[in-house]
Amino acid sequence: MKDSKTPEINKKDYRISRLLMRRIGMLTFPFWRQRDHRRWWLLMSVLLLMTPSFAAIGYWTANLTAEMTNAIVARKQSTYASLFWLITAVTVATWFIQSVMYYMSSVLIVRWRSWLTDWLVSRYLRHRTYYNITVHEDLDNPDQRIQGDVDPFVTVLTGIPLQIISQLMGLLTGGIIIASISETMMWYVIIYAVISTAITLVMYTPMIRLNFNSTVAEADLRYGLLHVRDNAETVAFYRGEKTEKKQIDGRLASATDSRMAILIYQLKMSMINFGMGQLWNLAPFFLIAPLFFENKIEFGAIAMATTAATQMMTALTTLSQFIPTIASMAPSAVRLAQIVERFDELDQQREDEKQHSIRIRRGPLIALYNVSLETPGGEQALVQDLSLTVSPGEHLLIQGQTGVGKSSLLRAMAGLWQRGRGEIVMPAIEECFFLPQRPYMILANLRAQLLYPNTEREVSDDELQACLKKVSLPDLCEKYGDFNSVRDWGKVLSLGEQQRIGFARVLLARPRFAFLDEATSAVDIDTERRLYLLLADIGTTFISVGHRPSITEFHKEMLLLQPKGKWCIDLNTSVIDVQQQQEHQLNPPEKKREEVIFKGSEVFK
Repeated sequence: MKDSKTPEINKKDYRISRLLMRRIGMLTFPFWRQRDHRRWWLLMSVLLLMTPSFAAIGYWTANLTAEMTNAIVARKQSTYASLFWLITAVTVATWFIQSVMYYMSSVLIVRWRSWLTDWLVSRYLRHRTYYNITVHEDLDNPDQRIQGDVDPFVTVLTGIPLQIISQLMGLLTGGIIIASISETMMWYVIIYAVISTAITLVMYTPMIRLNFNSTVAEADLRYGLLHVRDNAETVAFYRGEKTEKKQIDGRLASATDSRMAILIYQLKMSMINFGMGQLWNLAPFFLIAPLFFENKIEFGAIAMATTAATQMMTALTTLSQFIPTIASMAPSAVRLAQIVERFDELDQQREDEKQHSIRIRRGPLIALYNVSLETPGGEQALVQDLSLTVSPGEHLLIQGQTGVGKSSLLRAMAGLWQRGRGEIVMPAIEECFFLPQRPYMILANLRAQLLYPNTEREVSDDELQACLKKVSLPDLCEKYGDFNSVRDWGKVLSLGEQQRIGFARVLLARPRFAFLDEATSAVDIDTERRLYLLLADIGTTFISVGHRPSITEFHKEMLLLQPKGKWCIDLNTSVIDVQQQQEHQLNPPEKKREEVIFKGSEVFK
C-alpha cells in the first residue's frame, strides 16, 4: 500500500557501492570530528590496542593445546595437569578482558547513539526543516528513522574496526602456525576463502534490497497504526473501523511478504553455506591426517593445525562476514543518510532562494511591501503585490473565500512560506505569538501547557489560576489535580478548551502582536468576545483570520482576499470601543451585540 509516506525507492540504494560508503562517512565523521570527543578517541584506541592481544593469546594457547595433547598421548599426567590449569587460567583472564572490552564498546555505542540522535534531531528542528518535510511529504517516517535506525547503524560501525584488526592478527598468527605444519593446507585455506568470499558477495547483495523493503514496510505499518491512534475520535465518529482495518491489513501484508522474502532467501543461503562448510570439514582428513600417519607431525599438531586453519580461514573471509553485516545495516545507513541529505539540500536551497523569495527583516511594526506569495511547490499563486501596514493598536482582519491564501499569508509572516517576492517587516519573534485553529498540546504537565513555548518561566500558581479564570476555564486545574498533572491534553480537552488554553498562553506571554488563525472557531460568541477583549486589554495588537461576522467589530481594518491574487482593504467604521465594552463587564446586551455585528458585516460587504 503506497501513500505519501511511502515514496518509491531508488535502485541505487540497494547496492554496496561508493554511494553507500559516502553515506556511512556522512553519518560517522561528525561524531569523531568533535573536539570534546577526545575521550571517545582514547576509548576506541584502547579497544584497538587490546584487540591484537587476543591474537597473541590465541597463538600461545594453540601451542599450549598442542603440548597438552601430546602429554595425553605420552601419558605424562603432571605435564598435562600443569598445562591444563595454565590454559584454564589464560581462558579466565581472556574472558575477563573480553568482558571489560565489551563494556567499554557498549559505553561507546550508547554515547555515540545519543550524540547522533541529538545531532539529527537538532538538524531536524533547525530552520523548521520538520515543517518542510511535512509539507512536501517526500521523506517517509523521519521520526521512525531517527528513533529506530541510529542504534543498529552505530552498533555495526563500532564493531567493524575491532573486527578488522582482530581478523588481520588472526590471519598473521594462523598463517605462521599452519605454514610450519602444511604449506598445502595453507593454500587450501586461501583458495577456499577467496571462493567463499566471491559466493557470499553474490549471495548477499540482493539482501540489501530485501532488508530495505522490509524496513520501509515495517515503518509504513507503524505509520498506519499511529494514524488511527492520532485520529481515534474522528474514526470513531465515522465508524471507520472496517476501512482502517483494511488499510492496516494491506500494510501488514506488505510487511509480511517482505519478511517472507528474506526468510526464503536466507534458506537458500544456508544451504549454500552448509555445502561450503562441508568442504571445509573435509580439509583436515585429506591434508593433515596423512602427515600424522606418515610420522611427519605429532598428534598434537593435528589439533593445533585445525585450530590455526580455522583462525586463518575466518580472517581471510572477513569480507564475506562483513557483507551480511553491511547488508543488514545498509537500510539504516541509507535511511539516516537520506535525512541528512535532505538537511543539506534544504540548507543549500535556502541559500539559492534568497534572491527569489520573500525577504523578512525586523522592525517595530508589521508591514508588507509588494508581497506576492506562492505555495511552497509553486503550484499556485496566491496574493499578488500586497502592501499594508499594521501599527500597534490597529487590529487587522483577513477574510475571503476558501483557498485564496488567508492562512498562507500568516505562514508567510511567520517565515514558514517564503516562495514569492517582496518584503515583510516583522517585530522580533519574542514579540509575536501565533494561534492556529487547533493549538498544539505538548506532552507535559498543565503548567508547561500554559507557559508554552517558554516553559522555563517562573509563574506562580495563583497567576496561572487567575489566567484560567479569565479564559473561562476556572475549574480546569482542580478537575485534573494540580498544575503538575500530566495528561494527553490533546485528547482530554475539547477543541474549545484547547483554543482557550491558546489564549491563556497569549495572556501570560503578553506579546505585542498576536496572529489568530480561526482561533475562536470552537467557542461561543460571548466567550469569543471575552477573549478578544482580553487581548486588547493587555495591549496586544492582533491580526485575525476568520469567517465569523462577529469578529469584525474588533478590527480596525479588514483585508479581503479574492481569487487570482486580488485584494482590497476596507476601514471598519463600526469597530467597538474597548473601554466602553469593559465598563459593561465584557457582556453587552444581546440586541446591541447583534446590531454591531450587523453593522460590521454591512461595512465589510
